[in-house]
Amino acid sequence: MPDNITFANTGTGAVPNATVVRTRQVSSGQHVQAVDVAPMVLTAVTGAQYALSVLSSSVRTLTVPSSATHCWVSVDPAATTVRWTRDGVSPTSANGHALVAGDSMEFDQPGNLRMIATSGTSTTQVSYHRYI
Repeated sequence: MPDNITFANTGTGAVPNATVVRTRQVSSGQHVQAVDVAPMVLTAVTGAQYALSVLSSSVRTLTVPSSATHCWVSVDPAATTVRWTRDGVSPTSANGHALVAGDSMEFDQPGNLRMIATSGTSTTQVSYHRYI
């Protein structure tokens, strides 16, 4: 029995027609489905916050450019650990997720990100981007 393949464009939003659902009828008569999602392209957004000081005495939020959907945060290798949250609760020097010296991480919804150093001042590098 030949393959019966049906394509249906279901993509919406920033990347229209990016999602394709494929259905194939195999020799047993059953249908097999696959979903293809087009790769998203990373686009840099101006407004990076390099050498951003994160203090242990106050919670730091980011100044996020309006077109940014994600950010990349790295803690300088010689800096102290930074604790972070993104659920609206402020981190403390003892609570929140840890991002240690030399580590980096990508965050979505950067406007929700809150950071605090575990001691003294920590230096972070923040760059913004969006996926299209």
